[in-house]
Amino acid sequence: MLEATDADLNVAEDTSILVYLECGSNENVTVDRFTGITSTASGVSFATSSAPVSPPIVDRNEDGITSHNDVVATEDLAALGLAILSVDGTNGVMTIRCLGTHGTDDKNHLTADGDTIHLSYRKGVVDTSAAVTGLGSVKVVSDADPTGVLVRHEKTTANSGVFRGAVFLNSSASTTSTFRCLVSSFFCSISETTTTPPDITLTANGTWSAGDLRVNSVDAVTLSYVDGSSAAPITRTATILVNPSASPTATPTPTPTSHPFPA
Repeated sequence: MLEATDADLNVAEDTSILVYLECGSNENVTVDRFTGITSTASGVSFATSSAPVSPPIVDRNEDGITSHNDVVATEDLAALGLAILSVDGTNGVMTIRCLGTHGTDDKNHLTADGDTIHLSYRKGVVDTSAAVTGLGSVKVVSDADPTGVLVRHEKTTANSGVFRGAVFLNSSASTTSTFRCLVSSFFCSISETTTTPPDITLTANGTWSAGDLRVNSVDAVTLSYVDGSSAAPITRTATILVNPSASPTATPTPTPTSHPFPA
Protein backbone atom coordinates (compact mmCIF):
# COMPACT_ATOMS: atom_id res chain seq x y z
CA MET A 1 0.00 0.00 0.00
CA LEU A 2 1.35 3.41 -1.01
CA GLU A 3 0.34 6.65 0.65
CA ALA A 4 0.92 10.30 -0.17
CA THR A 5 -0.20 13.29 1.87
CA ASP A 6 -0.65 16.55 -0.01
CA ALA A 7 -2.68 19.54 1.16
CA ASP A 8 -2.39 21.05 -2.34
CA LEU A 9 -4.49 18.22 -3.75
CA ASN A 10 -7.01 18.41 -0.93
CA VAL A 11 -9.35 20.42 -3.13
CA ALA A 12 -12.89 21.48 -2.32
CA GLU A 13 -15.85 22.41 -4.46
CA ASP A 14 -17.74 25.69 -4.16
CA THR A 15 -21.44 24.96 -3.68
CA SER A 16 -24.53 27.16 -3.32
CA ILE A 17 -28.04 26.49 -2.05
CA LEU A 18 -31.21 28.54 -1.93
CA VAL A 19 -32.83 28.63 1.52
CA TYR A 20 -36.40 29.67 2.33
CA LEU A 21 -37.30 30.17 5.98
CA GLU A 22 -40.05 31.30 8.31
CA CYS A 23 -39.29 31.84 11.99
CA GLY A 24 -39.95 33.97 15.00
CA SER A 25 -37.56 36.40 16.62
CA ASN A 26 -34.64 34.70 18.43
CA GLU A 27 -35.53 31.28 17.03
CA ASN A 28 -33.24 28.94 15.12
CA VAL A 29 -33.80 26.94 11.93
CA THR A 30 -31.49 24.44 10.25
CA VAL A 31 -30.69 23.10 6.82
CA ASP A 32 -28.80 19.84 6.46
CA ARG A 33 -28.10 16.90 4.18
CA PHE A 34 -31.84 16.26 3.81
CA THR A 35 -33.62 18.73 1.57
CA GLY A 36 -37.23 19.72 2.17
CA ILE A 37 -39.24 21.39 4.90
CA THR A 38 -37.97 20.51 8.36
CA SER A 39 -41.41 21.07 9.90
CA THR A 40 -44.86 21.22 8.34
CA ALA A 41 -46.82 22.29 11.42
CA SER A 42 -48.37 25.74 11.46
CA GLY A 43 -46.71 28.01 14.00
CA VAL A 44 -43.42 26.07 13.98
CA SER A 45 -40.24 27.64 12.60
CA PHE A 46 -38.88 25.89 9.55
CA ALA A 47 -36.40 26.14 6.69
CA THR A 48 -36.17 24.38 3.38
CA SER A 49 -33.29 24.27 0.89
CA SER A 50 -33.13 23.89 -2.87
CA ALA A 51 -30.63 21.03 -2.48
CA PRO A 52 -29.26 18.97 0.40
CA VAL A 53 -26.15 20.23 2.16
CA SER A 54 -23.25 18.01 1.09
CA PRO A 55 -20.85 17.19 3.93
CA PRO A 56 -18.15 17.69 4.79
CA ILE A 57 -18.30 21.47 4.84
CA VAL A 58 -14.65 22.53 4.80
CA ASP A 59 -12.67 25.53 5.98
CA ARG A 60 -13.46 28.23 3.42
CA ASN A 61 -11.54 31.13 4.94
CA GLU A 62 -8.51 28.97 5.85
CA ASP A 63 -8.43 29.91 9.53
CA GLY A 64 -7.92 26.28 10.53
CA ILE A 65 -11.47 25.53 11.75
CA THR A 66 -14.91 25.04 10.24
CA SER A 67 -17.34 27.58 11.70
CA HIS A 68 -20.14 30.01 10.86
CA ASN A 69 -17.56 32.12 9.03
CA ASP A 70 -17.27 29.41 6.34
CA VAL A 71 -20.84 29.91 5.09
CA VAL A 72 -21.50 33.19 3.29
CA ALA A 73 -24.69 34.73 1.92
CA THR A 74 -25.28 36.76 -1.21
CA GLU A 75 -27.67 38.95 0.76
CA ASP A 76 -26.86 41.21 3.71
CA LEU A 77 -27.99 38.89 6.50
CA ALA A 78 -27.74 41.53 9.20
CA ALA A 79 -30.06 43.82 7.24
CA LEU A 80 -32.53 40.94 6.93
CA GLY A 81 -32.34 40.17 10.63
CA LEU A 82 -30.58 36.83 10.14
CA ALA A 83 -27.22 35.32 11.06
CA ILE A 84 -25.37 32.05 10.57
CA LEU A 85 -25.26 30.74 14.13
CA SER A 86 -23.16 27.61 13.71
CA VAL A 87 -21.92 25.04 11.21
CA ASP A 88 -21.40 21.32 11.80
CA GLY A 89 -18.96 20.58 8.99
CA THR A 90 -18.77 16.83 9.52
CA ASN A 91 -22.51 16.25 9.37
CA GLY A 92 -23.37 19.09 7.01
CA VAL A 93 -25.69 21.07 9.29
CA MET A 94 -26.11 24.86 9.10
CA THR A 95 -28.01 26.59 11.89
CA ILE A 96 -29.52 29.99 11.08
CA ARG A 97 -30.48 32.43 13.82
CA CYS A 98 -33.57 34.56 13.24
CA LEU A 99 -32.93 37.92 14.88
CA GLY A 100 -36.34 39.15 13.83
CA THR A 101 -39.66 37.68 12.71
CA HIS A 102 -39.79 36.15 9.23
CA GLY A 103 -43.25 35.22 8.00
CA THR A 104 -46.36 37.12 8.99
CA ASP A 105 -48.85 34.25 8.81
CA ASP A 106 -47.77 32.52 12.04
CA LYS A 107 -45.12 30.45 10.22
CA ASN A 108 -47.52 28.45 8.08
CA HIS A 109 -45.48 26.74 5.35
CA LEU A 110 -48.47 26.74 2.98
CA THR A 111 -48.25 30.52 2.59
CA ALA A 112 -44.86 31.71 1.43
CA ASP A 113 -44.29 35.05 3.14
CA GLY A 114 -40.92 34.37 4.72
CA ASP A 115 -37.44 35.18 3.38
CA THR A 116 -35.18 33.59 0.81
CA ILE A 117 -31.39 33.68 1.03
CA HIS A 118 -28.55 32.28 -1.06
CA LEU A 119 -25.84 30.48 0.94
CA SER A 120 -22.44 29.40 -0.37
CA TYR A 121 -19.98 26.96 1.18
CA ARG A 122 -17.20 24.59 0.17
CA LYS A 123 -17.66 20.86 0.31
CA GLY A 124 -14.86 18.31 0.40
CA VAL A 125 -14.59 15.90 -2.53
CA VAL A 126 -12.87 12.54 -2.97
CA ASP A 127 -10.40 13.28 -5.75
CA THR A 128 -7.49 11.33 -7.19
CA SER A 129 -3.84 11.70 -8.08
CA ALA A 130 -2.89 12.23 -11.72
CA ALA A 131 -3.68 9.45 -14.19
CA VAL A 132 -0.62 10.29 -16.29
CA THR A 133 2.97 11.29 -15.61
CA GLY A 134 3.64 14.80 -14.42
CA LEU A 135 2.26 16.98 -11.66
CA GLY A 136 0.36 15.02 -9.02
CA SER A 137 1.48 11.60 -10.24
CA VAL A 138 2.92 8.71 -8.21
CA LYS A 139 5.45 6.38 -9.83
CA VAL A 140 7.17 3.27 -8.47
CA VAL A 141 10.44 1.88 -9.87
CA SER A 142 12.81 -0.92 -8.89
CA ASP A 143 16.33 -2.04 -9.73
CA ALA A 144 14.80 -4.77 -11.89
CA ASP A 145 12.51 -2.29 -13.65
CA PRO A 146 13.91 1.25 -13.65
CA THR A 147 11.06 2.36 -15.96
CA GLY A 148 8.50 1.45 -13.33
CA VAL A 149 4.74 1.85 -13.21
CA LEU A 150 2.35 4.71 -12.46
CA VAL A 151 0.05 4.06 -9.50
CA ARG A 152 -3.22 6.00 -9.37
CA HIS A 153 -4.14 7.14 -5.84
CA GLU A 154 -7.49 8.14 -4.35
CA LYS A 155 -8.14 10.39 -1.37
CA THR A 156 -9.16 8.35 1.67
CA THR A 157 -11.97 10.72 2.67
CA ALA A 158 -13.39 13.95 1.29
CA ASN A 159 -11.21 16.15 3.48
CA SER A 160 -8.23 14.03 4.55
CA GLY A 161 -5.58 15.15 2.06
CA VAL A 162 -4.28 11.55 2.25
CA PHE A 163 -4.10 9.56 -1.01
CA ARG A 164 -3.61 5.79 -1.24
CA GLY A 165 -3.01 3.19 -3.91
CA ALA A 166 -1.59 -0.32 -4.15
CA VAL A 167 0.91 -2.12 -6.37
CA PHE A 168 1.82 -5.82 -6.47
CA LEU A 169 5.49 -6.83 -6.45
CA ASN A 170 6.45 -9.89 -8.50
CA SER A 171 9.57 -11.49 -9.96
CA SER A 172 8.38 -11.86 -13.56
CA ALA A 173 7.28 -8.66 -15.30
CA SER A 174 5.82 -5.25 -14.68
CA THR A 175 2.37 -4.52 -16.07
CA THR A 176 -0.31 -1.90 -15.85
CA SER A 177 -2.92 -4.04 -17.64
CA THR A 178 -3.22 -6.90 -15.14
CA PHE A 179 -4.78 -6.27 -11.74
CA ARG A 180 -4.56 -8.61 -8.76
CA CYS A 181 -6.90 -9.14 -5.85
CA LEU A 182 -4.81 -8.51 -2.74
CA VAL A 183 -7.43 -9.22 -0.07
CA SER A 184 -10.34 -11.66 -0.22
CA SER A 185 -13.62 -9.79 0.08
CA PHE A 186 -17.09 -9.49 -1.39
CA PHE A 187 -15.44 -8.08 -4.52
CA CYS A 188 -12.85 -10.75 -5.28
CA SER A 189 -10.83 -13.75 -4.06
CA ILE A 190 -7.16 -13.32 -3.17
CA SER A 191 -4.74 -13.79 -6.12
CA GLU A 192 -7.60 -13.45 -8.62
CA THR A 193 -6.53 -11.43 -11.67
CA THR A 194 -8.40 -9.33 -14.19
CA THR A 195 -7.61 -7.07 -17.13
CA THR A 196 -10.61 -4.86 -16.39
CA PRO A 197 -9.44 -1.84 -14.36
CA PRO A 198 -11.05 -2.02 -10.90
CA ASP A 199 -12.84 0.91 -9.35
CA ILE A 200 -10.14 3.23 -8.01
CA THR A 201 -11.74 3.10 -4.55
CA LEU A 202 -10.94 -0.63 -4.43
CA THR A 203 -7.34 0.17 -5.37
CA ALA A 204 -7.08 2.86 -2.72
CA ASN A 205 -8.34 0.57 0.05
CA GLY A 206 -5.95 -2.24 -0.93
CA THR A 207 -8.49 -4.66 -2.40
CA TRP A 208 -6.95 -4.59 -5.90
CA SER A 209 -3.51 -3.68 -7.17
CA ALA A 210 -3.09 -0.93 -9.75
CA GLY A 211 -0.63 -3.19 -11.58
CA ASP A 212 2.55 -5.23 -11.08
CA LEU A 213 6.11 -4.05 -10.51
CA ARG A 214 8.95 -6.45 -11.30
CA VAL A 215 11.48 -6.79 -8.46
CA ASN A 216 14.33 -9.04 -7.36
CA SER A 217 14.56 -10.22 -3.78
CA VAL A 218 17.39 -7.77 -3.07
CA ASP A 219 15.96 -4.78 -4.93
CA ALA A 220 15.43 -1.27 -3.69
CA VAL A 221 12.02 0.14 -4.63
CA THR A 222 11.75 3.90 -5.06
CA LEU A 223 8.48 5.82 -4.94
CA SER A 224 8.34 9.28 -6.49
CA TYR A 225 5.59 11.88 -6.26
CA VAL A 226 5.51 15.07 -8.36
CA ASP A 227 4.50 17.80 -5.92
CA GLY A 228 4.15 21.57 -6.11
CA SER A 229 2.81 23.57 -9.05
CA SER A 230 3.18 23.24 -12.80
CA ALA A 231 5.49 26.26 -12.71
CA ALA A 232 7.78 24.73 -10.09
CA PRO A 233 7.20 20.96 -9.70
CA ILE A 234 9.15 19.13 -7.01
CA THR A 235 9.71 15.37 -7.18
CA ARG A 236 9.68 13.86 -3.70
CA THR A 237 10.98 10.33 -3.24
CA ALA A 238 11.13 7.55 -0.69
CA THR A 239 12.98 4.22 -0.92
CA ILE A 240 12.26 0.86 0.68
CA LEU A 241 13.95 -2.53 0.35
CA VAL A 242 12.10 -5.62 -0.83
CA ASN A 243 14.14 -7.59 1.69
CA PRO A 244 15.50 -5.26 4.39
CA SER A 245 17.99 -7.88 5.56
CA ALA A 246 19.59 -8.22 2.12
CA SER A 247 21.95 -5.85 0.32
CA PRO A 248 20.36 -4.06 -2.63
CA THR A 249 21.63 -4.87 -6.14
CA ALA A 250 22.39 -1.20 -6.62
CA THR A 251 22.98 1.62 -4.21
CA PRO A 252 20.05 4.03 -4.54
CA THR A 253 20.38 7.76 -4.24
CA PRO A 254 19.90 8.61 -0.55
CA THR A 255 16.28 9.49 0.03
CA PRO A 256 13.89 9.54 2.97
CA THR A 257 13.08 6.01 4.08
CA SER A 258 9.60 6.77 5.29
CA HIS A 259 6.39 7.97 3.80
CA PRO A 260 3.75 9.48 3.47
CA PHE A 261 5.33 12.24 1.46
CA PRO A 262 5.26 15.74 2.90
CA ALA A 263 2.87 18.26 1.42
